[in-house]
Order: sequence, then structure tokens, then C-alpha cells
Amino acid sequence: MIGVDKIGEIRRAYFEQHRSIKEIVRTLSVSRATVRKVVRGPLTEFKYERGVQPSPKLGDWVEASDGDSGEGSEAAEAGTPLDSAAV
Repeated sequence: MIGVDKIGEIRRAYFEQHRSIKEIVRTLSVSRATVRKVVRGPLTEFKYERGVQPSPKLGDWVEASDGDSGEGSEAAEAGTPLDSAAV
């Protein structure tokens, strides 16, 4: 994400120092589209906020994997060391 400080650098380079967009792109390592958007627009900060949280890719598998993780927990609860040959 581009911050307020980078936007300030772009605007100073374009409006005060009269540098070309191509030169700004090379020196500040930002895309041409970003420089054009900053120079032409009134915004001082660019943010993206997601409206709706999409469901996780695992979906229904999350519940199934939670129940299977209990193997070997009986030995840990009893306080006995695990046998290295059993692993």
C-alpha cells in the first residue's frame, strides 16, 4: 500500500520539481498508474477495505480436522513419557 509520505514525494516531484512521470517512476519505484492517479486525484491516502469476509477455503473441513487432533493426548494427560519405538 502506498502511504501519505510516498504520495507527498510524488506530488513534490511532479508539481514543484517539474519532473516527468517516467522519471518519478524510475526514481521512486512505483508504477506509472500509481503516479498518474496521485497527480490527477485529490486523495491523500489510498486504502482498500474489504466489505465482506469470504468464507475460509477449508470450509466444512475445519470441523472435521478439529476432532482428529486428539491422538496421543491420553499419554500427555497421564504424565507418562511416550515410547520412541511407538512413534
